Amino acid sequence: MFIQIWGLLETEDRRRAMGVLMLILVGTLLEILGVGLVIPVVTLLSQPESTSTSSELKSLHKALGAPAHSVFMFWALGGLLLVFVIKNAFIMLSTWCQVRFLFNYQSKLSGKLMAVYLNRPYAFHLQHSTAELLQKINGELGSLIHGVLSPILWIISESFVVVGLLLLALSVNPLCALIAMCGLGAAFWAYYHFFKARVEFWGCRTQEHSEGMYEQMQCGLGGIKEVKIFGRERFFSDTFALHAQESARYTSRHEFLVQSSRYVIELLVITVLLGAIMLLVGVGGGTGAVVPTLAFFAVAAFRLMPSSQRLMGNANSIRYGARSLRLLRPDLIEIFDQQGACSEEISPFFFRHELKLRHVSFRYSKGHEEVLKELNLTIPHGVMIGFQGKSGAGKTTLVDLILGLLEPTQGEVVVDGVSIQKNLSGWQANIGYVPQSIFLTDDTLRRNVAFGIEDQKIDELRVHEVLCQAQLEEFVNSRSEKLETLVGERGIRLSGGQRQRIGIARALYHDPDILVLDEATASLDLDTEVEFMKIIHSLKKKKTIILISHRLSAMEGCDRKYQIQAGRLQPLGTPSAKS
Repeated sequence: MFIQIWGLLETEDRRRAMGVLMLILVGTLLEILGVGLVIPVVTLLSQPESTSTSSELKSLHKALGAPAHSVFMFWALGGLLLVFVIKNAFIMLSTWCQVRFLFNYQSKLSGKLMAVYLNRPYAFHLQHSTAELLQKINGELGSLIHGVLSPILWIISESFVVVGLLLLALSVNPLCALIAMCGLGAAFWAYYHFFKARVEFWGCRTQEHSEGMYEQMQCGLGGIKEVKIFGRERFFSDTFALHAQESARYTSRHEFLVQSSRYVIELLVITVLLGAIMLLVGVGGGTGAVVPTLAFFAVAAFRLMPSSQRLMGNANSIRYGARSLRLLRPDLIEIFDQQGACSEEISPFFFRHELKLRHVSFRYSKGHEEVLKELNLTIPHGVMIGFQGKSGAGKTTLVDLILGLLEPTQGEVVVDGVSIQKNLSGWQANIGYVPQSIFLTDDTLRRNVAFGIEDQKIDELRVHEVLCQAQLEEFVNSRSEKLETLVGERGIRLSGGQRQRIGIARALYHDPDILVLDEATASLDLDTEVEFMKIIHSLKKKKTIILISHRLSAMEGCDRKYQIQAGRLQPLGTPSAKS
């Protein structure tokens, strides 16, 4: 997993990770130094004559001017305290750098994942629910960073400490150290492997039920109007509660394992420590000669307990969050593929003469039948063309092909002889789109018209112009907040006609050559539809207008009319129309 994650880091992130690892290594050396100094200090306390018998202590005593034993002890204890102060301060700095690296990396990845999903083809979003993508960004990414990457760093850190202490113990008393290493190693290995498969299963189940919670929240709260009308509150709340209960069940098992591991590890370490003490006393023949060594093993055991607990806990956390790496790795790899691909500069794609569909057929990836079959169509610049058909006839699919959201299974869509796929962003910059259901954010009227544009870049004059074109000037003037009027989530504070007119204003904001209306009048009553169509007819000759509707009444005034039936086009009332 470490190798896989390392492969997902960019050069800059690798440098920062290496910096964190270097801090961890220095902290490890300070940890070992602090524990190692226990032996000479305890030797001084228990054996005052050691300043004469120990060459190291004798040299240090002489270097300090051969002070009295009490003064020498004062300096020794003060030095030990200073080492621990420096060590802990440095480890706090290292921990801060590690935490900052993790959270910065998470925020960076979340932004790039969002960009990856937004830049995926429209067909991808037809196959993946919003709840699934939200769960990946908000849930799985957090599990990857804090359930896999963070534990890996902690394992590296604590492994350095454990290995360093064991090597130091080997130099102090090889026999006791080997017994401790073999005993603890075997116990930890058995304990970890006993729970390994269970922990991974618990992690998978937790993530699945978390995704179910996201889905029920999105459905229940997103469709609150229908939920209230049909009285389905209990269904969504109970289904959500079921997923929450199952998620809590598996999470609690993992949490219990994490919390209880400390007691198991503590028992193992204490057992090994007592065994080492008994061995030392038995071999040494008394306690006086082995007091410094006993003190060292006591301090080493005290330091090994939290390290061992973190090693075991983090190893289980990695297993618990392993699913997040498997799910996100393909998407994270795509981040590298998109480096430099996104640019604010859009090459112009001019539409001067005609738009053509040449032998266009389309089948959805999981569909067995073609939705559109061998379509040949010419749309001259500046005309208003209408497509009528029953629900499911393929009207919206045809629009999505023209918009470039879908790519034909066969054939091509060309503008003035050039395929729109060769400069898709440039082609789409020519288009104003008004769907049946206008997506409005819970924000101001101004920001909903200039959709997705930074405040400082919004053209206030243009906003006023398109609102006038959409016949919303009277509505804006009647509100005290004017353009700062809040429309509510999904435009809940507005009427259906007002929402559609905001959609028109948004579509016209960039002054597009082509205006596409996809069932834009389907949710309107007849009177509102008449008013709405007056706005559209006022734009004739100024724009190329493509109108999709299942009602013939909405197509009055179209220069050409077509019916879509069983995936094919048939002219309606215009014998001269080409098809």
